[in-house]
Amino acid sequence: MVDQDQIDRSQRADVASQQLFVDGRGGRGPVGRLMSFHPLIGSLLTALVAASATDVENAVGAARRAFDEGQDKSLNARGNYINLKTAWIQL
Repeated sequence: MVDQDQIDRSQRADVASQQLFVDGRGGRGPVGRLMSFHPLIGSLLTALVAASATDVENAVGAARRAFDEGQDKSLNARGNYINLKTAWIQL
């Protein structure tokens, strides 16, 4: 079980710098962090970026535009695009 001391220590832990990725661009730094703990032993699994309501609206808008503008692309072209973006993210 996770106790308050573990949560406090985890929130102060050094976590790699993260940012949001919306509409093909890295965004500003996170609003905060969301901690994910192992449910049985209470160890920190990861810290995730927390987005603001505006960040979520921008992401949804970008996804809608991508969907609407991508309707005329072939499945092969879409697959190539996804592979290209995946390779970029993994860098």
